[in-house]
Amino acid sequence: MPQPASVIDELRGPYSTPAYYLVSHSIELSLKAFLRGTGISVSELSSRKFGHNLDALLKTARENNLNDHLELGSTDVEAIFLINQTYKGKEFEYLVPGASSHPSYMQLCITAHKLIAGLKDFSNMDRKKHHKAINAAYGICKDNPIDADAIRKDSNES
Repeated sequence: MPQPASVIDELRGPYSTPAYYLVSHSIELSLKAFLRGTGISVSELSSRKFGHNLDALLKTARENNLNDHLELGSTDVEAIFLINQTYKGKEFEYLVPGASSHPSYMQLCITAHKLIAGLKDFSNMDRKKHHKAINAAYGICKDNPIDADAIRKDSNES
């Protein structure tokens, strides 16, 4: 297991397009998971309005009370803003020549971590309510909700 100092040194390492892509993707998925939990449909989240636009996702997440669950500072918001053009344009996946401006990789990792850690409790809230809604949608008896913990336990024993 690497020591914390070596992890920090690794984050300060040379520029890595795949690393920037993956941490940006983590931010996208965290914001979309939050928005999905607030009731925004999958089809709306995959529409042109949102797509891979981190700015639009963040703006809508804040409008849906993201700040009740975590605090993103101005440095975090700026990091998302700076990475957005490159990320939503898929320039990390299809390398585009020319200069672009990025936040530090370490700052982007800190921002992604704040989202993941801050939304952990949100993702576990009202789990039974969500499962009842899923069951109802599939026509399964509303009195017999999916037991996610039992499913997780079964899959871990397999």
